[in-house]
Amino acid sequence: MTGIWFAIGSMLLAALAVVLAKFGVKSAEAEAGVFIRTLVLAVAFWGVVFATGSVSDIKEIAPMTFLYILISGIGWGLSHIFYFKALKKGAASKVVAVTHISVVFTAMLRVIFYGTSGHDTLSAIALCLVAIGVIFITYKGKAEVWELIATIILVFSAFLIYYYFGDKISLTVKIIAAVIITAAAIFFIVNLIRHHTGGIWLLFSVISAIFAAGTTLFCDTNIGTDSSIYDALRILIVLLVCLIALSVTGKWGKLKAVKGDSLFFLILSGITLAASRYFLSGSISLGYSYLANILAQVGIMVTVLLCVLFLKDKITVRSGLGELLITAGYILMVI
Repeated sequence: MTGIWFAIGSMLLAALAVVLAKFGVKSAEAEAGVFIRTLVLAVAFWGVVFATGSVSDIKEIAPMTFLYILISGIGWGLSHIFYFKALKKGAASKVVAVTHISVVFTAMLRVIFYGTSGHDTLSAIALCLVAIGVIFITYKGKAEVWELIATIILVFSAFLIYYYFGDKISLTVKIIAAVIITAAAIFFIVNLIRHHTGGIWLLFSVISAIFAAGTTLFCDTNIGTDSSIYDALRILIVLLVCLIALSVTGKWGKLKAVKGDSLFFLILSGITLAASRYFLSGSISLGYSYLANILAQVGIMVTVLLCVLFLKDKITVRSGLGELLITAGYILMVI
């Protein structure tokens, strides 16, 4: 029973962290906001590492794993910076939903670089639901919506062909298909931004999702077993990325200017996110990984609900349908 409460707690805390981050970043630069929250996470992660004696595991990490952790940290750092930029400019409920399209970009990149989708029929349908859900949230024209839906269906039909007939397709055909899918991906992103409902937040959200997708595919899958020491090392890289971003953009003064309510909410967001992570780990360790994964996906809708309640985000029938489609797609991927 404790594992169930841990899973529920993890979902609620993760959703609350988004709301707190939105409050915090309202009067703070994105780079400064990410740095402050990441600093809180670093203290939490390294506290666990030292408390459990896992620091000695560093000497067991292979050089290539170190490289993947480094690249992963850079990727996640950039992804979080653009996520905070989007959060600052747009409605939190929409930003959270759109950044979930990273799973679609991951599938596209897998086909382009590895020649396989890695997904079965159910997963391909789930990916389509996520992509269509994002379109419903961001598009403003009916004609463009159906144009993009048709494109997505064609792309994921290609994924299914790869899945079932990948070993029988010649290299030339694979290269041609990869080029077509790459062009379709570019077409999708460009039109998504061109026809959306307004605001630079969408561009930042898409960039965040692309960095997250690339990091997941090329780095996180090669790091292997989830480990507190891996997370602790990666969070240091994210901090370094934030420091470099602050230096390059000349926003050191903006970091010092983060005070009062903004600083409080950013710190609280970091504490909440760290607590969510440890509740999730606790649930998984008690044998409730399946439930935890399901609730994590349902958390998308919980986040939207909290954004409506506390941030006064407006949800239309169309955007609400998009949120439901994204949630359904993610649930399909874990059942």
